[in-house]
Amino acid sequence: MRGSPVPSLHPQASVLDPQGTADEPLRFQQLAPGFFAAQWMADASEELRVNAGAMDIGGTPPPCGETRLVSMASADVADEYQVDPRLSLNLEALAAATRAH
Repeated sequence: MRGSPVPSLHPQASVLDPQGTADEPLRFQQLAPGFFAAQWMADASEELRVNAGAMDIGGTPPPCGETRLVSMASADVADEYQVDPRLSLNLEALAAATRAH
């Protein structure tokens, strides 16, 4: 939660497994008042699903509940790296076959 107007709220989130079950809770660090960060490693070739929300310091969830966040497989991989090598064109062979014309 960036710049939370409610200082007693802290983020909470869990990475979901392929069946949609909370698998791994994220550990957030407070970087500054109202600013939090969490890091984890994920395979960029797989879809990533996270349930995210906020929790009051006293353990009371706010009325907004949780939100499911989804990052599609390879969404953060640059387009030039999203090439299937089985479908790629051998440019050296093409240049040799056409005598580079």
